[in-house]
Amino acid sequence: MPKFSVIVPIYKVEAYLCQCIKSVLNQSFKDFELILVDDGSPDNCPMICDEYAGKDNRIKVIHKENGGLVSARIAGAKLAVGDYVCCLDGDDWLHSQYFETLISVIDKYEPDVVCFGFYYAYEDETYIKKPLSYKFGYYNRQDIEKNIFPFLLQDVNGRYFSPNVWGKAFKRDLYVQEQLLIHPQIKIGEDIACTTSCVYRAESIYILPDCLYYYRQNMAAMTKEKKAFDSMGPKLIFTHQQNRINLDEYDFHEQSYRSTVHLLFNAVVSQFHRKESYFLICRDIKTYLNDPVYVEAIQGARFKSLSGRMAHFALKYKLFWLMKLWSIFKN
Repeated sequence: MPKFSVIVPIYKVEAYLCQCIKSVLNQSFKDFELILVDDGSPDNCPMICDEYAGKDNRIKVIHKENGGLVSARIAGAKLAVGDYVCCLDGDDWLHSQYFETLISVIDKYEPDVVCFGFYYAYEDETYIKKPLSYKFGYYNRQDIEKNIFPFLLQDVNGRYFSPNVWGKAFKRDLYVQEQLLIHPQIKIGEDIACTTSCVYRAESIYILPDCLYYYRQNMAAMTKEKKAFDSMGPKLIFTHQQNRINLDEYDFHEQSYRSTVHLLFNAVVSQFHRKESYFLICRDIKTYLNDPVYVEAIQGARFKSLSGRMAHFALKYKLFWLMKLWSIFKN
C-alpha cells in the first residue's frame, strides 16, 4: 500500500492540469498513488489524464459524468488505498518538498490529521505566503478539545478553524468515512462539512509552520460574471454537522448557528447576481429565510464581530437593501 493517496478532481482546467500532475510526480518521495478524477470535463483534460496514466502506473484515472466537486472527491475516496489522503485541486500545485515534509511528521507522530499553510499564487508569479495562525506542533485529544474546539465551527468573533481539505493530510479511514457522507448538492462550503467532522473525531493533529500548497488565483475567473449560490447549501451543512458532531458538547450548537448564518448570508447576497428583478429576488430570499432551520440559526446566533453582527442583523430583519448593497461592495 502507498503512503499517500492524492485525489485530484478535474473539470475545465486544461491549461493548468500538467503543472498540477507534474508537481506530484516530481516529488522526491515516491511512495504515493495519484487519483485523477475526470468529472465529465468537456475539454482535453480526459485525454491528458489518460496520457499520464499510460506513462506511470502510480496514476489511476476515473472518468465520470459531471457531478461537482463533492461527487468527484467521493469517487476518489472510494478508490484510495494510501495510509494518508491528500486533496489537490486540478488548477493548483504542490510544493516540491510536500511529501518529504509530511512524512517527517507522520513517521514520528502518526497524527490523524496534518495541517499546513499555503501560498496565494498569482498569474504574474507573485506568491503570498499564508501560514496557519495557530500554535505549531503536536496536539493530542486533550489539546484539540482545549485549543481548537472553541472555534472549530465559528466563535463569537468570527474565527473558525482552517476549513480547506487541500491544506491537510488525513488518515485514510478517517477521511473516507467523513467524505462519503457529504451531500453532493453542497457546492459552497463543502470543505467545512468534511474538515470539521474529521477534526472533531481526530485523536491527534499536527500543525506545521510550512506552506506546502500553491492556491492559484485566477483573476480572469474571479472577474467574470458572478453566479448565485445554492441557498440550501448552508442547511445541508448544518444538517451534516448535526449528524456528525454532538452539538450538545462544548458550545457547538451556538457555533453551528454562527457558521450557518455566515454561510447563509453569503448565499443570500449572491442571489443579487441573478439577472432578474430586485423584487423577484427579494421574494425568493424571503422564502429561504422562512425555512425552519434558518429561522432557528438566526434566532440562536450571537456575534461580537462587526461583520458578523451586520450579517445577522440584515438576515434577522430581512434588510434586502443592505444585502444588495453588500453584493455591490463585494464586487
